[in-house]
Amino acid sequence: KSFKKVYEVLESIDLTNYAPVFAANEFDVHCLAEITEDDLDQLGITTLGARKRLLAEAEKLRATMTAEPAAYNALTDPVRAVEEEVTSEWAKERMRCLHAASDPSAYNDIL
Repeated sequence: KSFKKVYEVLESIDLTNYAPVFAANEFDVHCLAEITEDDLDQLGITTLGARKRLLAEAEKLRATMTAEPAAYNALTDPVRAVEEEVTSEWAKERMRCLHAASDPSAYNDIL
């Protein structure tokens, strides 16, 4: 399951020929996000174009992890992303209900 996301990333940058290398080294999307030049050397990925695309994609993944945790969670764990969204919606609804309790006239349309 987690390798499927790695494959999708490799597919998006036209590098699926390296999928067996990443699978053999038990990469998941978290590992891919943290890949370094040294890692690429150890994996035997030597072509400059492939290295640049992989490092650029890793940078994008790290940026997504930092800036948009929900989007990153959707990429790495769709169930967790849905749980967070539901929790967030629940919190918004709870705040709305608490506000309605303090000022019921503001919510005449739903009361």
